Amino acid sequence: MEMSLDFLAEDLLLALATFGLFFIAGIVFYWILRVATSRLRRQDPNGLAYRVTLGIRTPAVLSIIFIGAFLALTYLDALGSWQNTMRNVWTILLVLLATRAITKTVNAAANWYSQTVAPRTTTKVDNKMAPVLRRIVLVTVYGLAALISLDTLGVSISPLLGGLGITGLAVALALQPTLSNFFAGTYVLTDTAIQPGDYIELQG
Repeated sequence: MEMSLDFLAEDLLLALATFGLFFIAGIVFYWILRVATSRLRRQDPNGLAYRVTLGIRTPAVLSIIFIGAFLALTYLDALGSWQNTMRNVWTILLVLLATRAITKTVNAAANWYSQTVAPRTTTKVDNKMAPVLRRIVLVTVYGLAALISLDTLGVSISPLLGGLGITGLAVALALQPTLSNFFAGTYVLTDTAIQPGDYIELQG
């Protein structure tokens, strides 16, 4: 009995020490990023580096803390039956944090491009295509995060992917004229053959 209590105490101390080290590392990393964001803001408040660093600061720090918590719990033999559940929860949390960081980065890059680069270009294509591309990227990121989370929970995503493929094919066939017009309009915008104020003569 005393032997088991000694092992339990050692495991608990090791778990607390591991979590404490990662927690301190997360706090230190947070202050480093905070100092970096302050310097970048003074240099260029509208710069891409400042926006990206500000967006990923919180998810990065939380990821370090969550990794420390997971490693600390693995040292507790009393929670052996819960290891798979903890691993699944930890994976989903990391997926959510990574999704948050990626979406923050995409939004920061898109806003920076629209406010800094797009006004310097000679065409207005950037203002029209950037929001569309941003939505496509965000939907893709959220979709991948949802699929990874479902797979982690034990839900088979193969039938879901097959159903999405069939549904996508059906939607593409149904919206073929609309998609054709969309890509034709995109080509006209990028080709800059027609400018605002031009007159178009149609036959008939």
